[in-house]
Amino acid sequence: MALLDFTDQQVLVVGGSTGIGNAIAQAFRGQGAAVHVTGTRHAAQDYSPADISDLVGLGYSQLDLSDATALKRWHTPFGSLDILILCHAFTRWDHEEYRADTFRKVVEINLNSVFDCAEHFRPLLRESRGSITIVNSVAAFRTLPGQPAYTASKSALLGLIRALAMEYIREGIRVNGLAPGLVETKMGRGHENFAEMSKKVSRRLPIGRMAEPREMSGAVLFLSSPLASYVLGQTLIVDGGMMLLS
Repeated sequence: MALLDFTDQQVLVVGGSTGIGNAIAQAFRGQGAAVHVTGTRHAAQDYSPADISDLVGLGYSQLDLSDATALKRWHTPFGSLDILILCHAFTRWDHEEYRADTFRKVVEINLNSVFDCAEHFRPLLRESRGSITIVNSVAAFRTLPGQPAYTASKSALLGLIRALAMEYIREGIRVNGLAPGLVETKMGRGHENFAEMSKKVSRRLPIGRMAEPREMSGAVLFLSSPLASYVLGQTLIVDGGMMLLS
């Protein structure tokens, strides 16, 4: 479909080196876009399929947003930008987020740096009358036990998406969000019981299984396309029916 043709468009996926972000990046590439991704490792060669990563055909830059100065110091290898996807996130398990320093670090990356990225690339998106999709989580709507910072930061993103949407549309920039449910990601694998936990949750889902990262990409292509020209400030839930459960 021509409306999902992104030929000659420049896409940036912050956090696009692995998992959901990587699947989104490859989906845009498959639709003709020039796609650049960022990750925390030094080079693209530092990633492998075991990281749920495929960087073939993608531009890559190291960008560690735990460093508050990194974004301002980054010299982007492109001069224009049509689509910005913000898909970076951080969490800690085993109630570690109840430590004040960890709580602040999670919020800094999951919320503050999202705002920083949006503002940083706002001038380029103003020129192209482009779009931003912020990858959130169903944690914005459901409490995750033992993860107060992740839950709070993702809940706050709902408000940030709405606020940016109201402001940026004056400059022709559409802002929306995506809230994935249970998806296998590199971050999720950091939980020592992820396999067991995911099986338990999957059995309860109406769809009966965990999502693959690529299943998040269609919604983002839609939100970034002319098909969604009148969609503004929304967070689209893609969760296999998780929100249907009590």
